[in-house]
Amino acid sequence: MRRKTKKFALEDANNNLEAGMGLKEIARIYGFNGHTGFLEAYKNKSGQTPGRYKRNFRKKMLVENLKESLKDNPDQPIAGLSDGNWYSGLMNRTFKELTGKTLARYKALMRLKKPKLILAKGGEFTEAYKASGYRQRTTFSNQFRKLTGMTAVEYRNKFAVRRMKHLLREGRRPVEATKEFENLSRCYMTLIFKMETGMTPSEYRAQFGLPEMQGEPYGNSPGYRK
Repeated sequence: MRRKTKKFALEDANNNLEAGMGLKEIARIYGFNGHTGFLEAYKNKSGQTPGRYKRNFRKKMLVENLKESLKDNPDQPIAGLSDGNWYSGLMNRTFKELTGKTLARYKALMRLKKPKLILAKGGEFTEAYKASGYRQRTTFSNQFRKLTGMTAVEYRNKFAVRRMKHLLREGRRPVEATKEFENLSRCYMTLIFKMETGMTPSEYRAQFGLPEMQGEPYGNSPGYRK
């Protein structure tokens, strides 16, 4: 039997479960005599029990907290991530269940975020290595290749060529475009550009019918300094 109280709503019930309220307490809110009626109503609405929802919610919160911790400090050891409510094995299994990645792999990927950004902007290998937090250069190099499928230098060159193409398409001459790459010489840029595209920057630019000189050689594309 139900008393005339608050109308049962699944979203509201889930909020109460997430807040840590007990089943009997939630059942009273909706006027159920005991929690059995609430269990049946909840299962009919959601297709699962309140207990399963609470377990899944705790798993979700664990993963979100782990991601947040690694975002701020990807160098910290995995053993130090447990809050005491999750032992190491269960924590790792839960993370992989919800993300498809092991905690160790995710942690390694997070450590490469800053180095990848540095390299994508044409930064030097040493700068990227130091930003990774790895103590050994070889460890950084091996991890980078393992997780990206290419070396750090190959990664940098890939983005340098991509950016060079953009600059040439917007009208910049090769000699002007190469000035955007402070850590890469003009000869080096020409070399890797030809290796990647099969043509020199000048030959690539000529495909678009651009004259050798333009009134606005630097173009107006956002994201590139004049």
